[in-house]
Amino acid sequence: MPIAYRAARVVDGVSERAIEDGVVVVDGGRVSTVAPAVGPSPGLVDTHVHLV
Repeated sequence: MPIAYRAARVVDGVSERAIEDGVVVVDGGRVSTVAPAVGPSPGLVDTHVHLV
């Protein structure tokens, strides 16, 4: 099962520049994707509400 790690800065070791707000996807123990993140991270969205 793939796991995505979101980071403020990703250095991929190939490019001359770091990827700001990047994501690293690990599948089967190997890095499969390193790319800029798109949209908010679902785990960090504030869903706190008070119902009256």
